[in-house]
Amino acid sequence: MPHIVLEHTNLPINARELLLALNTALTQAYPEEFPVPEAIKSRAINVGEDYAIGINADAQDSLKFIHTNIRILSNRPDEVRAGIAKTATKAINEYLAANLKYDGQNVQCTVEIGELWREGFSKVVYDGKTQ
Repeated sequence: MPHIVLEHTNLPINARELLLALNTALTQAYPEEFPVPEAIKSRAINVGEDYAIGINADAQDSLKFIHTNIRILSNRPDEVRAGIAKTATKAINEYLAANLKYDGQNVQCTVEIGELWREGFSKVVYDGKTQ
C-alpha cells in the first residue's frame, strides 16, 4: 500500500526515474501516510499511440498525457487525499520540467486518488519460508 499506476503516452521519459521521484515526494511530504517506502508499489504503463484526446484527429500527435491513479487505504481525510494529489502533480510537473524538452507538445497531467477498501485488502510478504 499504496498502489500507483502511471499511464502515459509515448513520451521521451525514463518512467522508472519518474516513479522514484513520485515515491520520494510522497514519502517526504506524508511520512505518516507512507511510513514504509518499500510498501509503495508503482508501475508505469506506456499506452503508446493507442489513445485519443478530444475529437480532432489531426491534433493527436501534439497532445500527450500522464494520468496517475494513486490508491490508498480507505478512511483518509479529504485534506490528506487532496494534499497527496497536489504533491503528486507537483512532483510529476517538476520531473517533466527537468527532463522533458518542450517541443510544442502539451502534456496534460492528472492525478486521481482512489481508495482500497480496508476490510477487503489483504497482504502477505513471501519470505521463502512460509507455506
